[in-house]
Amino acid sequence: MINELSKKDTKWRLYALKICGDKSLADDIVNDMYLKVYDKQLDITDLKDSYFYSMMYHLFIDHKREEVKYDKLKTTYKLKKILDSITDENVLEKRHMITQALEELHLFDCEVLLHTHERSLRDNEDLLGVQFTKLHYWKKRAMEKIKDTETIKKYKK
Repeated sequence: MINELSKKDTKWRLYALKICGDKSLADDIVNDMYLKVYDKQLDITDLKDSYFYSMMYHLFIDHKREEVKYDKLKTTYKLKKILDSITDENVLEKRHMITQALEELHLFDCEVLLHTHERSLRDNEDLLGVQFTKLHYWKKRAMEKIKDTETIKKYKK
């Protein structure tokens, strides 16, 4: 049965290549088709070529679905690593310390730090209507002030 099917091997590989555009993947699809036919013990004498074309197309779709699942799994794993690093005791302690230091600053300085952290100085110039040179100056002053807060001084000791 497989011997009969493999007589059209070149044809199957060309069709699989048209489906996916990748020679290596096309070879895998054709090999998977052979395995599927063998596992099902199909009588291929009554089957038309379109049946095998359809089978290869669906094998390609299945491959793409698995690829998407794998990408989601990788993304989930990366996200878990990021969340694990954020919940690290040392990181939480530093975030708490920075929050306390910000509470010691004037509201204006906190706003300057917030805006200049979220966007570029040029974008803030357009958004806030303040020259970027002034924003840069205020940012530097706010950074100096935060370094001089009691919370930061205690942490450095």
